[in-house]
Amino acid sequence: MQARTTRYLVVAMVSLGVAACSDGGPTDAGSAPLRPSSTTTESAGEPAGEEAPTTTQAPPATAGEGQDRSGSTTSTAGRAMPFVANTRPDTSSTTEGSPVLLSVTKGDHRGYVRYVFEFDDNPPDGRRADDARPAWDVRYVPRSQVVQDGSGFPITVEGAAVLRIRFQHAWMHWDDGSTSLRHPRDAYQRLRFGGDFEGYVTWFLGVDGERPFRAFFTDGDKVVVDVVTP
Repeated sequence: MQARTTRYLVVAMVSLGVAACSDGGPTDAGSAPLRPSSTTTESAGEPAGEEAPTTTQAPPATAGEGQDRSGSTTSTAGRAMPFVANTRPDTSSTTEGSPVLLSVTKGDHRGYVRYVFEFDDNPPDGRRADDARPAWDVRYVPRSQVVQDGSGFPITVEGAAVLRIRFQHAWMHWDDGSTSLRHPRDAYQRLRFGGDFEGYVTWFLGVDGERPFRAFFTDGDKVVVDVVTP
């Protein structure tokens, strides 16, 4: 009887010792997660494990563009536009050389229509500049301003809105008075010639409503006007 009692006491004491070791005592090396040996810093506002969103835009316009065109990246339909544009006037006062307009070409692209005005330098003193660059003023105008420069005669332009494209310190004729343009003035139905008068060359573009647009200088002798399509 005494031997059995002693055995029970030994078992109880061993059980108590095991419980004491497991309550707050040391554990095996593989039973708890390891602390990282280094820390990482995450950018504010970017959840861990997610990549920051990226946006793709058309190449920026050449330095010297007049108006800031940022801040409008979606069309009225809510879809993404092919580039940053809006309906505000776009102007540039930078000029170089004595630009003479040689050609106007039109290209249809996905989401926009592009008009390219190509110039050449025709210096009166024979010294050619590196670039032939006119100043420009591109904006939507009321029908009352859609008139021929000089005469003031009204010009018929198709479309719900009219975008006036006016170049300053520019010409569309050579010194002998002959036209410098390589193709008919009204080669494109909605782009109408508005005048070559006292250093101003004017065109009017008919648009289906005031669509976002942008203007920029490129390639040393071209002014590009892109108009977003519905």
